[in-house]
Amino acid sequence: MSSKTYFDRYNSFRGNGSNAFIPTVTLPVSESDKYEVFKLGETNLDMFSEKYYLDSNYFFLITAANPEYGGIEHLIPDRSVIRIPYPLNKFCFKIKTAFDRNVSTY
Repeated sequence: MSSKTYFDRYNSFRGNGSNAFIPTVTLPVSESDKYEVFKLGETNLDMFSEKYYLDSNYFFLITAANPEYGGIEHLIPDRSVIRIPYPLNKFCFKIKTAFDRNVSTY
């Protein structure tokens, strides 16, 4: 049994039986970020998430850190350098703060 707590990025946007629009969050580059080369057919964002966060469910952070690919993994060109926001807790806090700030506007 894992002792990790999953960061539910949708939690702030549920209510009254419906889901609100989830705003785009920009993740600034940090000196602590990690970088990996994307190898088409060999790697995927889930693998990077598992490697750096010990949980494949945080692939969405990696997607958010690489907006040039439009959030669509199969559009990432072979040999592209992928930024992995690191450490995990720092970026989960930034996203939660941004979501909490925006939830009242939707």
